[in-house]
Amino acid sequence: YAQDWIGGNMVLWLQEHVVMHHLHTNDVDNDPDQKAHGALRLKPTDAWMPFHMLQQLYILPGEATYAFKLLFLDITELLGWRWEGEPISQLAR
Repeated sequence: YAQDWIGGNMVLWLQEHVVMHHLHTNDVDNDPDQKAHGALRLKPTDAWMPFHMLQQLYILPGEATYAFKLLFLDITELLGWRWEGEPISQLAR
């Protein structure tokens, strides 16, 4: 319930962390913690882009915008009862 107190959402956190992450821990293709959606290059199999040379500089300001994601973008996920396009699992409800 802590997510609800800090502006997040418990259901989405359970879906992302408990259902998706623990089900696919350290699986580079399926673990959501291994995905950076192109913004960062986390592993050698990720496509390389020239701006990745600066990722050590833009990661901290990027992390500072995480609260924006929690407060504004997650609501669209919750309203659609999906997380990153996947239906919310019964385990997260």
